[in-house]
Amino acid sequence: MQGDMKTMRPIGRGAELGLLLIVALIGIIVGAFGGYMNGYMSSGPKITGPLHIYLATAFDPYTGLDKYFPANFTIPAGVDVLLTITNYDNGTNTVDPVYSTVQGTVGGTATVNGQVVTSVQADRVTHSFTIHSLNINVPIAAAQGQTPAVVSFTLHIDQSGTYRWDCMAPCDPDAMGTPGFMTGSMGVA
Repeated sequence: MQGDMKTMRPIGRGAELGLLLIVALIGIIVGAFGGYMNGYMSSGPKITGPLHIYLATAFDPYTGLDKYFPANFTIPAGVDVLLTITNYDNGTNTVDPVYSTVQGTVGGTATVNGQVVTSVQADRVTHSFTIHSLNINVPIAAAQGQTPAVVSFTLHIDQSGTYRWDCMAPCDPDAMGTPGFMTGSMGVA
């Protein structure tokens, strides 16, 4: 049996250095690629804006309450975000005049059915989108019959966090105090 075994020759010094060089080169390539991917994955794609978020207000047939759809959402920090709220509610709720004025939006304006406005007549407001902690208020005009009102405005918020928004038009006592209906949260990340 021993005669069948071949003896291995030791690797020469040159081959040893060559093998070490190949292993080192593979390590550098894997490390560089891994570092690149880690940097790419952690930074993620950058949103440079503008971003467009769509909301709606309507009667929820399952609960019988007015509701924002969706009530909770997230926007990116540090970029302009265009929000469009389509309101299907044609009822009106007389609001305190402070809630009929647009505040805290880019330019201090909103667009209601194609018209740039700084306020909506207090007796034509159905809902509001109000974030007290950021001094944001946008009055939401009533739908006209079967034609919804479309309100658009731009927000630019640099500070990350979760902000509570409320409707300040007294539309429905149950909906007003129920999270997910006329109150919700806007995350900024």
